[in-house]
Amino acid sequence: MASRSVVVLAGGASRRMGHDKWLLPVGGTPVLGRVVRTLDGVADEFVIVLPYDAGDELRARADAAVRAARPIAPVRWLADAEPDSGPLAGLEAAYEAGIGEWCLATAADVPFASSELAEALFRRCIDAGTEAAVPERGGRRHPLFAVYAAGAGDRLRYYRRQGGRRAMEWLDGLRVLTMRESETARYDPEGTALFNMNTPEDYVRAQSIVDGGRFRR
Repeated sequence: MASRSVVVLAGGASRRMGHDKWLLPVGGTPVLGRVVRTLDGVADEFVIVLPYDAGDELRARADAAVRAARPIAPVRWLADAEPDSGPLAGLEAAYEAGIGEWCLATAADVPFASSELAEALFRRCIDAGTEAAVPERGGRRHPLFAVYAAGAGDRLRYYRRQGGRRAMEWLDGLRVLTMRESETARYDPEGTALFNMNTPEDYVRAQSIVDGGRFRR
């Protein structure tokens, strides 16, 4: 069994974007490929969770994006535990399939993910013996680029069985180490690692960052 996993949450319908946002190119590379390429080496495997009803075409495009990134770590493909249930359905599917003792759960639409921040979160979670290590940025915590211990999976199953869907609400029931904003900034000095693309405007902003534009929240 892998000690560390990276769980890439690529489910959802991308309604605000109008496209599968994690397949949009940023700097000439699909965002999913950028995530895999950047985080290759911080864990023993990738577990990529697609939408519950992902068809053959979407699966083929996702696979092509990952193969182009040429990861060293092995890749497993899963689907959300149920349709239209938010990112926790994807994380639950990963826990049910069996993942590492610790996992980095990341959204698939973060074009500037940071391996340094990921590694620091793994270290902090392991050293502190908590169920989660979550970075703080912009005055809030970011549960969709965070490290979770195996025990958090049991709490996730219970929370989901009670009808829970909100990542922040689930997080409040865990023993959490919060990486304060000043520490997060040490590993993400540009302030872009936790930026995710939800709208066409976000996509334009991501392209401008690649083109040398200044990042603004």
